[in-house]
Amino acid sequence: MAVKTSKPLEFEFDFYNPRHACRVERARALKKWISELALDQFYLAQEGKTLVARPAAGLTPCSKPDTTTFQKYVQEASPRQHSVHFRTVSGKSRLVVPKRYYAHIGCFAREASEAEFLSLVRMVHCLVKRHAKKRDISIFTHGHDVGHLHVKLQPDPIQLS
Repeated sequence: MAVKTSKPLEFEFDFYNPRHACRVERARALKKWISELALDQFYLAQEGKTLVARPAAGLTPCSKPDTTTFQKYVQEASPRQHSVHFRTVSGKSRLVVPKRYYAHIGCFAREASEAEFLSLVRMVHCLVKRHAKKRDISIFTHGHDVGHLHVKLQPDPIQLS
């Protein structure tokens, strides 16, 4: 099924670059782009210095986020935190999730406060900076049937289709 949109499906945003990830105006522009794309039909993947919106079928509706999958990590977080990060069960990847429940990146961009959005973007940047060498990490938001937004940082670059 082809997804039709008049918006560009690419956005120059580099999680490795502090000028992108730590500047409020750049993060605001990213939030606006995601919101306008109506990303209920897309997930995001980092490709070089660009975020690419890829078609994704069957995303969870915004009104029905999964409130159980990451509950343990969300509950352990400090009350001042807007996002949390933790290792996956395999220990190979890291996940960054907002503390409030959002079904996917589109819902998050439209409904999250600026502080929540900035917190997630900055946390991804910090983890990438700390754990990645020579851009050898994949960053994407596709949840594979998990209806709670999470940004996955996977150490081996993968080709997403």
